[in-house]
Amino acid sequence: MSTLATLAFIAAAAAAGGYLAQRDTVVDGRVMAADLMGRLANKQISGMECDRHIPITATGAVFQCAVTGTDGSMATVEYTMNRAGSLAGRLIDSTGPTGRSESPPSGAREAPLSGDPWGN
Repeated sequence: MSTLATLAFIAAAAAAGGYLAQRDTVVDGRVMAADLMGRLANKQISGMECDRHIPITATGAVFQCAVTGTDGSMATVEYTMNRAGSLAGRLIDSTGPTGRSESPPSGAREAPLSGDPWGN
């Protein structure tokens, strides 16, 4: 009887593994935008919004982000992420500065990023 239970467990584990292997891996665009904002903190970027769902394949991912500069400029950037997680960006479209500045007043400090990729 224990041999039958063992075989049933192995079959169930194999079926679950096969099911999970077929599911798509998807990254939330808000998490990717927060990560990119952290990486580009010294580039005078005031906001970033990436594709909501970013599918990750065996070769990596391709997604777009709308980037807002502190001077009001806007750009659309297409990012390509390889299997190792390295990112390369390609400018798709951009607008010039609007003359408004969203930078904090002199002496003011922005709240540091929490380091929590899930935004908790």
